[in-house]
Amino acid sequence: MTHKQKTIITIAFLGSLVLAFILGRLSTISKPQGNSEIKIITSQDLKQEKQSGENYQPDIQIRASSQGTKYYFPWCKSTFNEENTIYFSSVSEAIEKGYEQASGCLLEPTN
Repeated sequence: MTHKQKTIITIAFLGSLVLAFILGRLSTISKPQGNSEIKIITSQDLKQEKQSGENYQPDIQIRASSQGTKYYFPWCKSTFNEENTIYFSSVSEAIEKGYEQASGCLLEPTN
């Protein structure tokens, strides 16, 4: 077998390894199931709740740690464990329970 043939076989073998790796990675990508709908709550919605005094309840769940004092919107990162997570149906409810907005968690999601 010549040097050129060995090189071609080696390149073909490495190419098949890379292809197998890529296909394996692609097979693990999960696809959204069902009709998932994302509702964006704007700062105007939250200002309306604050100004009106009514318990305006958007279709989001405010998250907080049962061991902390800050609440987070769904689009904000948080570092607490899922087992310690509690949910509120509105900002008013979170405030009533003694929680305050996390300083790094903006009212509107950023892209």
